[in-house]
Amino acid sequence: MDDMQPSPAPVPPPASGGDPAERQWIVILNLSGLAGIFFPSFGNILGHLIIWLVKRPESAAIDAAGRNVLNFQIS
Repeated sequence: MDDMQPSPAPVPPPASGGDPAERQWIVILNLSGLAGIFFPSFGNILGHLIIWLVKRPESAAIDAAGRNVLNFQIS
């Protein structure tokens, strides 16, 4: 039992509390699912996808939130 090494601590997700503009885009990204009300066939995924593709190079938090939102909408 002496040769067992402890497992590394999990890596926390990127903090999204910094830039107000970054937080605003994350909120818009999450609310863009409401586009499905007006465009029922593809609005719930297309709005998220467009915002995520445009804004993901700007911030790691927007990239992570966009992936999570898209995965949720697809599943």
